[in-house]
This record gives sequence, C-alpha cells and structure tokens, in this order.
Amino acid sequence: MNNYKLKEIKYNDYPILFKWANDPVTRSSSFNSEFIKIGTHKKYVKSIIEDKSKKQYIFLMNHIPVATIKENFLTDQIIELSYTVSPEYRNMKIGYNMMKKYLSNKKGSFVCKVKQSNISSIKMIEKCGFKLTSTENDIYQFTLKL
Repeated sequence: MNNYKLKEIKYNDYPILFKWANDPVTRSSSFNSEFIKIGTHKKYVKSIIEDKSKKQYIFLMNHIPVATIKENFLTDQIIELSYTVSPEYRNMKIGYNMMKKYLSNKKGSFVCKVKQSNISSIKMIEKCGFKLTSTENDIYQFTLKL
C-alpha cells in the first residue's frame, strides 16, 4: 500500500523542481516551452514561497518525491492549479493520486488550464471530476467545484 503525502516546498527543494521543470516533455506541455535557467528558477521558487496568493507542494509516495502541484489563489474561492509529475514516475497514476490527495479536504472552485495536445493531463483531470468550461486557441480550461 502506498503512503501519499503533500508537503509545502522549501527553498532547498529547488534542484528537484528545476530538474522536473526542464524535462523535455514538461517543457513541451508548458505554456512557455523555453528552457529555464537555474538563476531564474531559484528566483521563481523563492517568489512562490514568499507570495501569499500561491503555494506549491511536493507530492511524496512512500517518502519519495514524485510530483508537484501549485495553487494560485485567483480569488478567495477560485484556485488555479498547475502540476508536474517526475519523468521517472509518469504513467503510474501519480498525477491522479496527487490531485485526489490535494482535493481531499478542499472547498471552492478549482481551475486547470491545459494544452489541447496534453492528452494524458486532460484524461487525469477529467477522471478527477474536472469539466471542460472553455477553450481559447489550443488552451483548454477545466473547472471543478467542491
């Protein structure tokens, strides 16, 4: 039986987050597909930790970091989510398990924006109950109300 846990990121988590963020599949699924420089990434991690309207978590499976999810509070009741699964743990239902764990004690409206070409992510969030609410160019927006 797997033991799942979400822990808020700390600054010293930047190396693994940097590795995941610059994975070629992650970059191709991101809205900005440019390679991220380490200095830029360190500033980004620091800004997430300091920003009261955002939180990012590392998802642990049996104490091993396997994914990350970030919440961006658009309002008190609307939270935009973004996430990445470690390349080594893709196609193992990690994204689904992380999303279910994250949502397990939450209330409000949750939004995920996904590239139309990111089929695995679309399938995962639909399985979690998100519904397609809008499309703009090649970006799909999904919403879940809890």
